[in-house]
Amino acid sequence: MCLRFLGLCSCSTDTNAADPTGGPTTSIEQTTDPTVSPAPDPIDLIGAEFPAATDPDYVFSDTPQSDSEQYVKDTYPDLWAQGVRALSPRTMPGATSSSAPLPGVTVIYVDGQRIEGSDELPLGFRGDYSNPETYPTDTIAGLTQMFSTGDAPVGTVGRGGYAVSIIEPSGGGGPTKLIIQVDGGADGEAGGGSSREFDSWESAWAFVQANGVTPNSPSARPLYPGEVASITVRRVEPSTKNGVKVWSPSYWIWDSSSGSWVLAAEFPA
Repeated sequence: MCLRFLGLCSCSTDTNAADPTGGPTTSIEQTTDPTVSPAPDPIDLIGAEFPAATDPDYVFSDTPQSDSEQYVKDTYPDLWAQGVRALSPRTMPGATSSSAPLPGVTVIYVDGQRIEGSDELPLGFRGDYSNPETYPTDTIAGLTQMFSTGDAPVGTVGRGGYAVSIIEPSGGGGPTKLIIQVDGGADGEAGGGSSREFDSWESAWAFVQANGVTPNSPSARPLYPGEVASITVRRVEPSTKNGVKVWSPSYWIWDSSSGSWVLAAEFPA
């Protein structure tokens, strides 16, 4: 196992200690509180290996099984308590704009179930691993506010998760693009996206329902529904204004709890 450490603790020794033969004595200044454990050395996650990700015979345990697991337990105790056993060198943003970014999670055990991502595409559950097979609904209010007013939303819009956007182009006759956008990535920056072309937004949505979501990239992996923080559709309807054909966009959000689309905003021509 290879872990590259970024910093090492060092301490100096005072050679003017008490002379056991009865000579002159010099008091020694206490520089460390012996009751406080030293902070763990930071590790370079690019060089870190986690047995949960590399050992096919790995068995979950509450006791750290490597220096890298010890680092997770010491540095991110909340993640360790949730069952996280492997981290990615890529950071994912917090669920809200005020939340600090965290290393992406690549292996977590929830009630005995192993949930696995990858270094390139960390798990996007945004801290909620309770329903991995269900599309979240907590982003609907925030996205509705963002679409309808353009203001920064009070609620969450799915930061740290993955978003699916189905975009119907203006003008008609063109293909609909299914865009799978990664929200997160190295150092909290937005990652890459991909698109497939369909003849309508309905056929794009049917594809998602039948096949799930798999980003089109060299590091592709199927996403758990719980990682897909939002599915939105931009629909475009033709109308006539002053004798001229115009296109009126509207934005819709999938509500998995009701099995229907929720209108977030519409912009009449």
